[in-house]
Amino acid sequence: MRVNTWAHMIPVPGTRVIVHTDEDGDLLVDLDPARPVEYFSDSRRYAQDTGGGGSM
Repeated sequence: MRVNTWAHMIPVPGTRVIVHTDEDGDLLVDLDPARPVEYFSDSRRYAQDTGGGGSM
């Protein structure tokens, strides 16, 4: 599964999730609220540079 999140909030592999469907049949995945979530402690490699870049 792909997670769309902030770099400092990337769950480690093996994080428990709950998979269900909504009334339209769309698949939904949520973090399991009954289990504490452990996040990567070093997320620098996932952070994007906000400097703008480019050349003049």
